[in-house]
Amino acid sequence: MGDLFSDSQGVLLNKLGITDASALSQAEANIAWTSVEELKSRGGVPGGRFDKNHFQQIHRFIFGDIYPWAGETRADRQFQGHKPTYATGSREIMVFAPYPDIDGNLQALAAHLEKENYLKGLPLDQFTERAAFYLDQYNYTHPFREGNGRSLQSAFTQLASQAGYRLDFNQLKNKEDYNHGRDVGMVRVHGAPDRARNLEGLKSMLRTVTYPVPTQEAEWLRSIPAVPIPPLSQELLRMEAKREFDVTFLRLTEVYPALRGMEPIDTFLQRFQEVRFDEKQILPHKDAFHAVIQAVVNHPMVAPASQDLQDAQRFGHSILQLEKIAKGQKIGEELTQKLKGPRVK
Repeated sequence: MGDLFSDSQGVLLNKLGITDASALSQAEANIAWTSVEELKSRGGVPGGRFDKNHFQQIHRFIFGDIYPWAGETRADRQFQGHKPTYATGSREIMVFAPYPDIDGNLQALAAHLEKENYLKGLPLDQFTERAAFYLDQYNYTHPFREGNGRSLQSAFTQLASQAGYRLDFNQLKNKEDYNHGRDVGMVRVHGAPDRARNLEGLKSMLRTVTYPVPTQEAEWLRSIPAVPIPPLSQELLRMEAKREFDVTFLRLTEVYPALRGMEPIDTFLQRFQEVRFDEKQILPHKDAFHAVIQAVVNHPMVAPASQDLQDAQRFGHSILQLEKIAKGQKIGEELTQKLKGPRVK
């Protein structure tokens, strides 16, 4: 299926009558900036719960004058998409959540955030740490065809305000700090128990643009007894397992040509796509995946403790998790970094 958000020339369908991608990008930037600032001045979307409906309202507010599909998710027109990044120094591919997963991911994240009382009662460092976790997860879910970054920034500006902080992305001295931290989080070089290292860039970026608001109400919001970090729900654990499967598979494709006796890489990639969109497909494909893992482990050029070996081991563990999901079994938090919750006041 083609890109149903774009015309035959690949230009996003728009209300402005623009048929040139560069001209549309410039017009979009100008109009959207004004809308983002207006939304900020209003304090965000009243009553927003950081769920699908909330993000749709934000997206429509920012982009409704530009795109007829503003507020539609990627699932509405079955758009997948991917994006390259060089954030780690090497070319890597960022793949976003399969579009059938968008609704469930947003619901699971909103429910988890509600259990954390929307990060109220946290000191600055813990607030930015937890905000980085959620920003990364929402970015992976990537609800929209275009405009995810500005929608997320607007949502997190509101989240911070409701927790007693001012989060101002306009204060970034280097706009690339946001993109770099976001992309490093997406490609996830580090596995458990060092998973938190993937979000250090995002946390550092957020720390530079987040400030305690010096009002009595904001001080009260920051002094509310904090809620300890709840365990991840089965829905979020499923998301974690699929993310591990994605990032480790994609890095293993870089070494795949050096492995002997393997099936054609197109077949290998097709297996990957089938499992991404239907976890039950891990059952007929797991033996082929394990053969690749074994080939990596036994390869004479793969050094102990190398990234390739770590990725192979993480890939194997994600397969075990997906097998449990396919069989309807509960999965544990083995894939997740154990984070210390905030001290209850």
